Amino acid sequence: MDFLIISDSHGRIDRLAQIIEACSACPPDKILFLGDGINDCRALSRISGKEVLAVSGNCDILSPEPPERITQAENKKILMLHGHTRGVKLGLERLEYRARETGADIVLYGHTHERDCHMSDGIWFFNPGSVGFPSRGGPSFGRLTVKNGIVDFSFGEL
Repeated sequence: MDFLIISDSHGRIDRLAQIIEACSACPPDKILFLGDGINDCRALSRISGKEVLAVSGNCDILSPEPPERITQAENKKILMLHGHTRGVKLGLERLEYRARETGADIVLYGHTHERDCHMSDGIWFFNPGSVGFPSRGGPSFGRLTVKNGIVDFSFGEL
């Protein structure tokens, strides 16, 4: 299963369209949106023709989407959240605790606008950076592939 991971678009639908175009040669099976731009998800679904699974962020006032969600890829449990509810700008300790509490194999988060990919105590942590307001480099997104139990992450940049 191949996922496109997007976070923190903050209304930059033009950049979402550019990402979909950049991924057209190898389109994802599903798109995972990690918050802060929840209204952009409708456009993202329309542009891509793909299902978008989303969580709300701190800027997504009155969003119908939950602040966190669990999904599955093969035998891997994926915890999706924006990160503000776990204080990720101050460190990942509370996020790691939540990952263990839910039994997640993979944690996808945003909020910091900074890319991250690391493993801690057997759990993968991945932040694709920001589409709308990146803290370093250009607008970025991520890809997650889970195939035959193997987890692979990559970053893309506009």
